[in-house]
Amino acid sequence: MRKCPCCGHSDMPWKNRRFTLFTSYCHIEELEVFNPDLAEQIKQSPKFYSDELFNYRLKKDGFVFRILKADAKEPNSMYEPPAEKHRKRPDNNQQQLEVTLNV
Repeated sequence: MRKCPCCGHSDMPWKNRRFTLFTSYCHIEELEVFNPDLAEQIKQSPKFYSDELFNYRLKKDGFVFRILKADAKEPNSMYEPPAEKHRKRPDNNQQQLEVTLNV
């Protein structure tokens, strides 16, 4: 569950999904308790529902997944952008050492 360290606001009932950075999930029954209007709209279009901020998808097992539109790979998709490939960063200490030896 996401919780703001400053004000303490929690994003109930959404929980962080393992192995993904931007996708969160909850069960449709939990969503019916906290936000019945949204739960009803998601049930009417289970494949894909989108509002102003989030994209939602209801799975067959009753779990609802959501992703911020700004974080999605495309504005109307549930896919996350690809992770950055691990790049070897230049070692600043090594560069400074070379500079001092050349002087």
